Formats: sequence, C-alpha cells, structure tokens
Amino acid sequence: MKKLNPESPVGYVVIDVDYYSSAKEALISLSYDSSNYLPITFLYFDDIHEDYHNDWCGELLAIQEFNSENETRKISPYKFLKTKRIFKNASWLDHIYILHVLDHTIRQDVKSSRSKVTLVNPYLSN
Repeated sequence: MKKLNPESPVGYVVIDVDYYSSAKEALISLSYDSSNYLPITFLYFDDIHEDYHNDWCGELLAIQEFNSENETRKISPYKFLKTKRIFKNASWLDHIYILHVLDHTIRQDVKSSRSKVTLVNPYLSN
C-alpha cells in the first residue's frame, strides 16, 4: 500500500478473505490518501453470498463498520449494475460494490462549482 501512486490510482479491489477479522483488516487499504483511488472505485466482495452471511457477521459487518468509522469514504452496493447487463441473473452482480471516495479532489472541485452534485463518472466529458 505504501507504493500507491496518484499517477496510477486504484480503480478495482477484490476482497476474498472469508472472515470478518480479515475483511476488517483488508478494508484498511481503502483509507489511504484519496488521490490514490478513483473517486468511484469498484469493489468485489467474494464471501457475502452464503445463507449464513448477514449484516452482523463476516464481510457485511466489516463493510457496515467501515462506513460508520469513515466520514469521507463510503461503501455501497452497486444497485443499478443489473440494469446495464444482458445477463441480469449472474450471481456475481450482487458482489459488486462501490467505494465512494468523497474526499477526492475531483469531487471537491465539482462540489464547489455546483450546488447539487450528480457525479457518475468524472473522467467522461458531459
């Protein structure tokens, strides 16, 4: 993580660690300087699909705690991914989340220039 560089920001992270304690530790990697990430960074959580996984254990609990502990970084499910896919029933679609890097300079620039911000992809021109 010390080798992260704003010139090649992280845009996709796979979390495949099986346990709450491991997921909690892995999510620390999302807390470094905001310029090291894209303002919207995609995440894949491998171990959230089992029947016994829920908001009170495992990766889902780690996500919930990450959101509570971080004011400027929030993880949320990618709610509309299925609408963009031909095969809408693929199970992996429910494993995709988004890290919103709210303290990223691009978001700050957009925020200061507009009263209401709707930022989908800051790298695409409007």
